[in-house]
Amino acid sequence: FYLHLLFFSAYAVVLVIASPLDITLLNMGDKSFGLLYSSKYLERIQLDPIYFSLGWLVTRLPIRDGMSMVIFLSIIPSLLSSILVFASVRKQTSEDLAPWIASAIMMSSWIFFAQAIKVEVYTMVAFFISVSYFMFAYNRYIISSVFFGLSLCVYGITAIPFVAAFTIRSKNIRKFWYIVIGIPLVIIPVWSYLVPTNLIGVGWVSLPQMLAYGWFGGDISRLPLLSFRLIAILLMSFGCGIIPLYYFIKRDYHSSVPFLVGMLIACVYYLSAIEESGIMQLSVVVPIIAIACGLGVKYIKSRDVKVLTLTCSVVIMLMSGWIWNIDTNPTSARNMIDQLSSVPDGSIIIGARMNYGRTDTFGNSVELITNYHNRTTGRSLVPLPVGLILDPDIKEYTDKGIYNDIIFPDSFASDDINEDIYFGMEKIKRLNPDKRVYYYRYTDTERMLCELTEWN
Repeated sequence: FYLHLLFFSAYAVVLVIASPLDITLLNMGDKSFGLLYSSKYLERIQLDPIYFSLGWLVTRLPIRDGMSMVIFLSIIPSLLSSILVFASVRKQTSEDLAPWIASAIMMSSWIFFAQAIKVEVYTMVAFFISVSYFMFAYNRYIISSVFFGLSLCVYGITAIPFVAAFTIRSKNIRKFWYIVIGIPLVIIPVWSYLVPTNLIGVGWVSLPQMLAYGWFGGDISRLPLLSFRLIAILLMSFGCGIIPLYYFIKRDYHSSVPFLVGMLIACVYYLSAIEESGIMQLSVVVPIIAIACGLGVKYIKSRDVKVLTLTCSVVIMLMSGWIWNIDTNPTSARNMIDQLSSVPDGSIIIGARMNYGRTDTFGNSVELITNYHNRTTGRSLVPLPVGLILDPDIKEYTDKGIYNDIIFPDSFASDDINEDIYFGMEKIKRLNPDKRVYYYRYTDTERMLCELTEWN
């Protein structure tokens, strides 16, 4: 018992130490603030009813809302997933080191660790899938089917590949396919009807949209570079489990198919260059891949290899914060919100971080950050996304009353978006002399630190 307690406690401590315990805003790929905003005010930006409903509950706790979401929707689900992985493997094999190796591989995975220490949806999806497999391992097939269905209501687009493959390949789950499908078909429409849409809208990437983006970002020459990066990511995430995973696939191919489908879908999505941050969807199946590694341990004859695999995984887990060097707090969204307190009411807040020709537009996030500030303080700052500066005719913005007294410049259509944004901000200021205009200026482009600065 004490060894188990030490093992899982060490993982919990690593997660807490490595996490900023608040919301972050590293780049457009990190949507943690959007998740917080939509959870706190229960306004949907995605069709993720369970995540946002749980988020609404935890943001009501008497602690900072960003901290509550990191702890209860990322760190704790990650810790519980590691325990479920351990229990699932122990149930399915008599190999004494197998459950320890499976959990340690999950704990040491770079891609899972990166999502487990901040506000994100992926670890919560992984938790529901881990519960599903745990129930399956203990022959609780109806409960397993229920949790598979619920996983599709957390962030369904990432869970679909594995859930579909497992349901099709497992006759015990296939018997209850109507539960797996029926739960999201009931919960998602009802939730969508009851919960209002957020200002930035709801979006799922459909297959036609994916195809429209173009494979390899429209340039097939990127494939070698993306392939090299993908191999590096897979090695960082599953390197310690290569040997047991190989044996599991080789000796039990039929059972390994569902485990591999989710991984392959995420890899193809990444190689297509539709969105490079899409590789993070791989974190959803990390606990399942770890289970596959654990089940493959029994086929390894050398105990020295088993001990080495376990040792390497534990060492990487204990040193994850240093080894992976994940800078989770380059400019926290909390800091960006706090800076808004210093500007006069009615000021325009431009949705861009800029400095010396470098522009990082974070689009709708400035609207969420400013509205969050307004709703918590009762002020009336005006968020102005960059897209509206470049094209004032965008319908979803022109219908908003908050822009009625702002004069916009004409649309821009040059090849240099940085130049367009600068000219646009300059014209916004000139056309609205009674308004004070602010933007986030980079003070450290390497760490992406920024401060709210008035446009003069």
